[in-house]
Parts: sequence; structure tokens; C-alpha cells
Amino acid sequence: MVAEGGEEEEKIKIGVCVMEKKVKCGFEVIHFGDKVILEDPIENWPICDCLIAFYSSGYPLEKAEAYATLRKPFLVNELEPQHLLHDRRKVYERLEMFGIPVPRYALVNREFPYQELDYFIEEEDFVEVHGSRFWKPFVEKPVDGDDHSIMIYYPSSAGGGMKELFRKVGNRSSEFHPEVRRVRREGSYIYEEFMPTGGTDVKVYTVGPEYAHAEARKSPVVDGVVMRNTDGKEVRYPVLLTPNEKQMARDVCIAFSQAVCGFDLLRCEGRSYVCDVNGWSFVKNSYKYYDDAACVLRKLLLDAKAPHLSSAIPPTLPWKVNEPVQPSEGLTRQGSGIIGTFGQSEELRCVIAIIRHGDRTPKQKVKLKVTEEKLLNLMLKYNGGRPRSETKLKSAVQLQDLLDATRILVPRTRPGRESDSEAEDFEHAEKLRQVKAVLEEGRREACTKDDARSQPVNEPAHANPRGQYDYEYSSDEEDRGNVVGNNRYDQDYRMKFEIYPFGGDKRVEKFLDWCSQDFQTMHEYLEEFLRLAERNDLHETDGEHIARYVEGLKPAIRDRIGF
Repeated sequence: MVAEGGEEEEKIKIGVCVMEKKVKCGFEVIHFGDKVILEDPIENWPICDCLIAFYSSGYPLEKAEAYATLRKPFLVNELEPQHLLHDRRKVYERLEMFGIPVPRYALVNREFPYQELDYFIEEEDFVEVHGSRFWKPFVEKPVDGDDHSIMIYYPSSAGGGMKELFRKVGNRSSEFHPEVRRVRREGSYIYEEFMPTGGTDVKVYTVGPEYAHAEARKSPVVDGVVMRNTDGKEVRYPVLLTPNEKQMARDVCIAFSQAVCGFDLLRCEGRSYVCDVNGWSFVKNSYKYYDDAACVLRKLLLDAKAPHLSSAIPPTLPWKVNEPVQPSEGLTRQGSGIIGTFGQSEELRCVIAIIRHGDRTPKQKVKLKVTEEKLLNLMLKYNGGRPRSETKLKSAVQLQDLLDATRILVPRTRPGRESDSEAEDFEHAEKLRQVKAVLEEGRREACTKDDARSQPVNEPAHANPRGQYDYEYSSDEEDRGNVVGNNRYDQDYRMKFEIYPFGGDKRVEKFLDWCSQDFQTMHEYLEEFLRLAERNDLHETDGEHIARYVEGLKPAIRDRIGF
């Protein structure tokens, strides 16, 4: 740092007084090291302005407290409250003192192993402590915070047995013991109500009282198998904390005076409970969290030792200054939550999902290449003689021409496939039968609404009416055109078709459906037909006009006038 007068200011020294196995960082820090921590007197320890110190196995916490008293550095995590974290009874007591919800629990304290206690009663499906009864399933935790052997006992109605939870060993985090039904008596334990959480645990990580990050993982209660990704890390999912949970994170951080702190959260029936506090904890694999934590810790240290610089430095990392800030890149992107006003304060409020169900009838179209002269001539007839143009056949006359041509091309019988060389011809004939059956079925309807598309040589043609038809093959029905299917004669075949109205206007279509009933005289039908035809401007030929008029008549009337 350079002062205004050009003189170089002394840098703020950060001491990291932890065991070597816990130090993996890219900051320029003073690392004390195991030898200094374990062997050297505190007077020989490096002098620093800020100190990061936290307990782990083999760590001399009292020695670190003595150093802090001697040098008086700013402590990121206070040392004295860390003693509380080694006793689950004191953890629950401190949580309740600050009004933080915990599961219903009771304490069983023994002065020596297997001590008989008047206030403790065990029956087949419950234990009773000081008159408070806990029905199975319930949880049994050692009071020693460093003992991670936690038991869950199940009722006899579920087959009984016990599941032991432990720190991950390989890909296992729990083991079921069907023969164990009695609780332990070797020491002191906490008994608490089992809370169903839907198979997930929520881990919350604070960095100061204003920041919290949360992740969910599969609970070891499920099956004891640890889900890992391709890198071998446990699979975790970022989650958003509710406002109440954010307040709980703030309270935990303040209650134990641990700026960097992890704790376990249980979500059950719309409420949240803290069931364990771990002290110094970092997210294992989240660059976003690391960036956020670096910003928060930098501000925390500057506020303590150089407040005149804290407000002058932007709340972003130096290598992030030139990067554009995305609106959605708030500190909640990966489950983090901001409680105060530090840095960016955007927060995801909701997620809108558009979900489409997959239960639908698939589209089925008849596609076939045609080289038959009759079909090609039909195409040229209705597209103005343009061989490379698409042809749409919509009117009754056009579809009747297509049906007549198809009838001629479809063989009267299905020949057997004598060799592989005939397979293609066989399949083509079957597709022609499908086209023929669709057209004949539509012809029998009160109003023909089918649409067929014919395209140039070597291009697929589509028979594409809309609606659903079901056919079941029988030899008697073949001549009547009811066969739709492949070479499996006994198979039901369902097709979904597309129907196009005459000129794109469904009012004419609805009118023809209606006038086929006994609601009008012939004169009224004619007047209404001509009026709608003029209004919709269908641009039909005389033949198409007459054909549509006739198709709108009742079958009995058509038969009487000879159509």
C-alpha cells in the first residue's frame, strides 16, 4: 500500500494458525505450521494483525487462546466459544439461548459406563427421559461433538433394527443393523425426535453474519450410499434459504462468535431446525462461493484494521473488476443468501417452469416416394404443370381424383415376400393401401376434410388428414378400403391425421356439419351456402363448388338426386 505522501505503508499481516492439512489457499499469508503450533512457545509465534485459528484434531486450542491474549490480533473466529462446539449439550443450550429452533430432545448424563439412571426408561418401541417419551424412530447422539457415531432406532412395526450414521468411509455413510434393538449405555447421549426431511440434508455455510450459502445432499439415512460426481466429490445441490433460515444463519454466526461457520439444517413439515454446529467450514467445490467469501473476508479484515481503506475498495475481487456484471449473478446464484447490504443484493424470488406432459399420441404421417405416371400426372394437373412445385389437394374433386388413381395402383391381393428384392415393392404397396383407406374413410364422412400433398419424383408425398381413425384388419374389409396397417394382418393400427378446412375458414366447415342435420329446407340450405361461399371468397372452380355443395347434403338427399 502507498500513502498519499509516496511512503509505502506497512501491509496488514494475516496469520493462519491452523494445522497444515487445513491450509490450501492462494493468499499471501503467514502460515504458522505444525512445528510452530505444537512445539514453539507462543512468544516465538509470528506477529500478525488478524488471526484465523480454528480447532481440528490435535490442535492446541488453549495455546492459541494464550497467543491471542498476548498479541491481541483481530480474530475471524473467536477462540473461546470453540470449546462449546465439542459438547453437543452446550451447543443445544446456546442455540436455545438465542431462540434458534432445535429438534425436541432430552439428555441422559452418565458419570461412568452403564450407570443405571432412575429417570431413564427403555421399552421396546420408546425411551422415556425425565418423563418425556420418545417413540421410535428416534435419534441417539453422543454428547461428545467429535464422536460422529449417531444411531437411529426403528419401531418393531417396521421390523425394528438400528441404522448407524458415521463420517464417510469410501462410498458409505451409514449401515443398517437389523439385530440391534437396545440403545447404548456406555456413555452420555442426547435423544431427540426423528424428523423426516424427504431424504435430504441441508448444509449452511456463513461468512460473517451477513452472508450464508446453502447446499443439499442426499441424507445418509436413505441408504447409506454416498452420491459422487465424476471428480469423486459428493454430489450437492445449491438451495435457497428462506428469510427465516437466513435469520437463523445470522443468529448461529453471532451466537458462537464464528464468522466462518457451518451448521446442519433440518427442513420438516414447513419448519426448519438446527441440529448441529460445526464451526469453521468451507464449501468444498464452488468458485462462486470462494469469490464471495474472499470479498466478505477482505471487507471484514479491512473494517477491523484499516477502515479508511475498506470504504475505498470496491466489493469485488481485483481480477473481477473488468468483467461485466451479469444481472443474475447475485450472491444467491448457487444457494448463497445475503442478509444485509454487502455487495450485490439481487435475490432470486421465484422460478417459473413451463412443463409439457409426454402423454400424447405421436404424429403419424404416410410418406412415400411415387414414380407412378397416374400420380405424377395428377400432381401436374393441379399445380399448373410445374414439375418442381408442391401440390396441395383439398377439395372433394381433387381428393376423389387421388382416390381413383390410388385404387388403380393398389394390388387387389397382398403378395407374399418371396425374396428380399421384393421387400421394397411390398412396403410401397402397403403405403398405397393406407392412402386408399384414409381417402375412402374420409369420403364416407358427411364432409370430406382430408388433405393430401403430392410432391415431385423422388420426393416424399404426405397423406395428412387430421383426426383419429382406428382400424382392425380382416380379409372381408380389404375391398371396402378399411385396411390401414402393415404386413401384420391382426394388428390394430392407429393414425393421427391433420385436417385443413376448405379455404382456411372453419365457419364454412361448421355450417356444412350443421346443415347435414334436419334443421333446414333445401332452399334455406342453398341460400346460406351461397352467402357463406361469397363471404369467404374460396376461389373454387365450378366443379369444386358443386362438389362441396353436394357433400353438405344429407346422404338421403344425395341418393335421391342421384349423387
